[in-house]
Amino acid sequence: MWLKFPECFKNAESGGAASGFAYVPWAMRIVHDKELCANHGQCVGAAPELFKFADDGSLIFIDPNPPEELREAAQDAVDICPVQALSIVED
Repeated sequence: MWLKFPECFKNAESGGAASGFAYVPWAMRIVHDKELCANHGQCVGAAPELFKFADDGSLIFIDPNPPEELREAAQDAVDICPVQALSIVED
């Protein structure tokens, strides 16, 4: 998405965009449907930097709002969930 910034931001890095424009990535948030989750653990295996299990076997997010560099790991976890209990939302 390209956003037009006020003139005071005209020296902002444009990322190849036309002058006065900058690319602003949306923040990623992982959503977990606890009612759907069957604790298969596929997400933990796919993205151990984002998910782990608590002592009681429930899923714990290490970071429900991971940085952009973990997007691929987050998407892998979403894709591998056998009951589709995970999704990524752009905030």
